[in-house]
Amino acid sequence: MNQETLTQLQVNHSDFIYKYVEEHKEELEELRAKANSLAFDGEWVIIGDDEYPQKRIQYATTSFPEEYVSPRIILYPTGDQDIQKAIDLCRELKMAIAVRTGGHQYCGYSSTLPENMQIDLSETFPQYDYDAEANVLRCGVSHALGDWAELNHKHGIYLPMGVCANVHLGGHVHTGGWGIVARSHGLLADHVLGFDIILANGEKKHIVRPKEGETNQDNDDLYYAVLGGSKGGDFGIVTHWEFSPLRDQDYPNSACYTFTWLWSKNKMEGAVRKMAELSKLCAEGKIPSDYEFMLNITGFGKMDLLPEFVKDGLRSLGIIGAGNMDLLSDTVKDELRELGITGTRHVDLLSNAVKDELRELGITTIEKMDWLPEIVKDDLRELGILNDGIWVPPLIQMWMCFTNKEGKGQQFDDQWFESFTEEDVCGKPLVAHRLKKTPVSKGLAEHFIMKQDREMEYPFVKRFRATMDLPEEFPQTYTKRMYEIMGLIGTRNGQHLVSQQQIYAGGAVAENGKAGITSYSWREQALAMSHDSFYLESWFHPEARETAELWQCENDEAFVEQKGFADKDMRMVAYTFGNRVLDEVWPYYYDSEEKYKRLRKIKGKFDPNHLFSADEFSLKPL
Repeated sequence: MNQETLTQLQVNHSDFIYKYVEEHKEELEELRAKANSLAFDGEWVIIGDDEYPQKRIQYATTSFPEEYVSPRIILYPTGDQDIQKAIDLCRELKMAIAVRTGGHQYCGYSSTLPENMQIDLSETFPQYDYDAEANVLRCGVSHALGDWAELNHKHGIYLPMGVCANVHLGGHVHTGGWGIVARSHGLLADHVLGFDIILANGEKKHIVRPKEGETNQDNDDLYYAVLGGSKGGDFGIVTHWEFSPLRDQDYPNSACYTFTWLWSKNKMEGAVRKMAELSKLCAEGKIPSDYEFMLNITGFGKMDLLPEFVKDGLRSLGIIGAGNMDLLSDTVKDELRELGITGTRHVDLLSNAVKDELRELGITTIEKMDWLPEIVKDDLRELGILNDGIWVPPLIQMWMCFTNKEGKGQQFDDQWFESFTEEDVCGKPLVAHRLKKTPVSKGLAEHFIMKQDREMEYPFVKRFRATMDLPEEFPQTYTKRMYEIMGLIGTRNGQHLVSQQQIYAGGAVAENGKAGITSYSWREQALAMSHDSFYLESWFHPEARETAELWQCENDEAFVEQKGFADKDMRMVAYTFGNRVLDEVWPYYYDSEEKYKRLRKIKGKFDPNHLFSADEFSLKPL
């Protein structure tokens, strides 16, 4: 997303920074003098500086009050010495430190309040060294996942990872590295051999995977706490990770599948029903753990979630771009008409009802959508569905991967993937890619990846939860709740849905957790679900934020209070939302009080003075 778009999306508190600088002139002058005297090698910027508004922007600044995401000083260190100088400065001035490596922290916890410092490591540690003989990969925390996946693919290796290309390794590993091949291989963090960390006292340590009789208690506590104990950065600043990667050559029969359909209510319910059925079969061990299933459902809007190859597929159908309805099949035309679309590019080709809504929003052309894998984008372009920078109709996508864990002698059985194409589920896909004999590293780098900065170019209200067992009525409950904000513009004041489900049951996430050396919670989960409302604020939808909040509160009631999704509220620190005071909501994020207290004790041992507690969601020392 470009700077102009991000600036337009920010919560508008235009006088906040000006007032803060006026009220804290002496403190800011002292900070500037001390920062100059420390002679940082890296750049830094203080609140009120000309370049500060652009520097402080990150994913969550679109959706939260400015004071939550406005550090007093932002430092871009060049290495360990700058970080140690920053720690000394913060200790002297009684400031706390928030750490950002890049990507998204949904509540803005990689930023902080105006009395604290933000350390930005997005470019500080770019090291990438792979020792093929030892099969050890050493990486700096500054790698973006998209670039990192491409490097891994070039070396014929891969590791579990998420699907957002611009999330960086630092925060991603801290919070687990949940992603498309987690059922097969567990979390990215499960493959960590060791890491380098700078503690609150400035000491640098190399922490290794705990091994009885060889590692000491401090080592084991830090490994346990850093890997799963917080949203990242509560125990020190990690600079490098060491991994034990997986080799493509060991899994020659792996396959990568993606199916795309135009959304309809029946298809949505069919896809969710099938995910629920497969989740139970996975939990029962009837589907091997090397079959992966991820469902994506998106409403109409400016989106960045389609992989490029999906966009290309829709273009080829004439659904995105300067396509002609007469070139589409009758089935596709009927589906588009049901969505209110009678043409594929110009407003003049749309139904009157849709045209009126678009004109009210000031939209006279269908413009932008940028979040599909490239291969899907290509197909959508050929279909005429996609043009660069386009509004895309509601879609359903299935991303599926067979990881071939048993190697050469194991054959791929596509029945589980093809079950989504049954007539009573979603039927024949609009765009389908069945990439057999495809390395998983290629799938992660090219197919199961969203290469833009965010899903949609709007502010958002987020939800993300896990369940241990889906209730029978879940598909109907989900369909009813999501249907409320589906449609061309959204049936409730400018709401745009982005929802995702992934199956974890019967796989490596739970199995790897039995070692007890990391602190990630809810490893026994069967399925995880997100459903975010990206809302469009305008004079036509002045209450879009309130509408999104109300819709999510109603979802909380349906999915948690009425147990339509899970028996209890289970969240993960990778996907925070809601109440910002950890002491009040910790049972949602930690699966036992014993674990929560142990982590607070480790916090007390290594950061007793709250140096790395830059927000209320940080652990308090015990």
